[in-house]
Amino acid sequence: MTGPLVCVALGIEARAVRGGLPGGRGEVVRLGMGPRRAERAAAGLPPGVPVAVTGFAGALDDGLRPGEVFVATEVRYDGQAWPCPSAPLIAGDLARAGLAVQTGPLVTTPHVVTGRARAEAHAGPGEDRARAADMESGPVAAARAGLPFAVVRVIVDTPSRPLLRPSTLAGGLAARRVLTKLGPVLALWAAAAGARHVLLGSPAGQVNGGARPVPDLTLLVRPDAGPPHPLRSEAPEPGGLRAVGAPEEVALGWLAGARTIRLTGGPPALVAAVLTALEGLGPLTVERRRAETTALPEEAWP
Repeated sequence: MTGPLVCVALGIEARAVRGGLPGGRGEVVRLGMGPRRAERAAAGLPPGVPVAVTGFAGALDDGLRPGEVFVATEVRYDGQAWPCPSAPLIAGDLARAGLAVQTGPLVTTPHVVTGRARAEAHAGPGEDRARAADMESGPVAAARAGLPFAVVRVIVDTPSRPLLRPSTLAGGLAARRVLTKLGPVLALWAAAAGARHVLLGSPAGQVNGGARPVPDLTLLVRPDAGPPHPLRSEAPEPGGLRAVGAPEEVALGWLAGARTIRLTGGPPALVAAVLTALEGLGPLTVERRRAETTALPEEAWP
């Protein structure tokens, strides 16, 4: 299959997403509304392919607004949780495409949450609180555990602007327009998915006296790197060299076809965050060596 496999609940969502897929490539599957229908549909999805769930969602806090894109960092359902490690990569590309985007945990509920139920779904300590709710992602996340999986929803209502108010109609129309703009990023995400070999924290050239693989891409992690950009061609690194200051600065377009990646720089926590995001795209074989901070000559920078 060429293009992403995108799951939605409703026909209006399917039409909007399908119209935004580049060249009409990819497949849009209607799950039906609610966790039971989603569970049945998820059981019939083809194995081994990256799956994204999209469509509309409700916000659990007023920090989100109708028409904003919400990328789930974790999906919670029926007392369990499934992480979505590639969320920063998707959110970064959406932001660079000009869309308003936020991230955080999402909870799947058996019915539309309103009033007190909305407040209960949002309950929890600090940043660990779920920020958005839907009715389908949880069963799909459970069925796709261990495979590339993403949830990218568009907010249609909030605690202060609930469903079934006149103002929500305009928000719903805006959300539908945003849905049509998700296709190119979802296509990039699907193209970037796959197994990779990561050369972590070691210089190009020799490792333990033997030749090391030539990377398809080198990611230099340094906090002052933003915004993401290529370094000058004089930088002596095979496969291309990109500097990033955070996981969301790793563009999905860089990763398609890049099956061997050199990941270097620092600090270690930031390198680990980039590595975790890459793991969300598929299995990694990591070749570890001592952590290092790479210093490039000034002429390597634009």
